[in-house]
Amino acid sequence: MPTFPTLRAGLAIAAAIFLTANAHAQAVSEEMLFADDPKVWATPLRVVAPQYPIDQLSGKARGYVDMEVALDARGRVKSSRIIKSEPQNQGFEKAVIDVINLWTFHETLSDFCVPVEVTANVRIWFEERDGAGVVSVSGSTVGTGETFIRRAKFAEVLNDKELIEAVKYPMAARKAGAEARVYGIGYVSAATGNVSYATVSRIYSGDRATKLTDEGFAKSVVKALLVLRLKPTAGGDYKVCRTFDFRLN
Repeated sequence: MPTFPTLRAGLAIAAAIFLTANAHAQAVSEEMLFADDPKVWATPLRVVAPQYPIDQLSGKARGYVDMEVALDARGRVKSSRIIKSEPQNQGFEKAVIDVINLWTFHETLSDFCVPVEVTANVRIWFEERDGAGVVSVSGSTVGTGETFIRRAKFAEVLNDKELIEAVKYPMAARKAGAEARVYGIGYVSAATGNVSYATVSRIYSGDRATKLTDEGFAKSVVKALLVLRLKPTAGGDYKVCRTFDFRLN
């Protein structure tokens, strides 16, 4: 996951675009769907593999360590603790503790289409195969984000390739070397699956970004979201949240 340390005037920029473009917008349902699959939220994204303890190989030890991790809104580990080690093995536990704070996780989005802090858990497996130590990881969400994640709905985009092609890197941002992650909201007509209007909920951008470059990022996302197409449904109109990464390389 790219790291953009600065949260700039994204909300103000988004509000200005929203008010200008949607002065006569009709009311829609408060339900938020997500074009980024909620099933991956709070699961490991980048893992630094624990080292299988060499002194455990001869005994063919195997087992797992369950860890609870508190994540910030960007999916970085704030703190961690061992929940269970089965069978208890201090070598395996130390191997996990040494690296877990270096991991990053898929971020979790709220029904306002902004990233939020959650608690997650992961299970790290240790076993020996053909004389070599093998470590594997599985993860599932728990704690503060569990209820919301379980009820979050995935919205399958029918024309994702067209949507990606519609996203243009703002020239001012390119010249400045600015990158960003932008969270966009499209207001969808259930009957047609088309987006009637769009806005931006948040922008994370780096030190090279300015108000001008952030305005460019926001406008690019709003324009692209109007291209987005979803499957028509019989229900009421709704909103869909999608993230956009602007990276130079």
